[in-house]
Amino acid sequence: MLALILFLLVLLVTVTDNEAPTIDNLPANIAVNTDAGVCGADVTWVAPTPADNCAGSTD
Repeated sequence: MLALILFLLVLLVTVTDNEAPTIDNLPANIAVNTDAGVCGADVTWVAPTPADNCAGSTD
């Protein structure tokens, strides 16, 4: 006797994240003049830091 048992499981999972991520150290607008004799300038700044409250998030 051959018996076939079929189990079907449908699972719906909804995850809601109501807290927006943050961006710290966001610089203000940067305005510089070009370097003498060239069409550009070297500008340095500190990169912003992203953060999120969800475990496992990456930046």
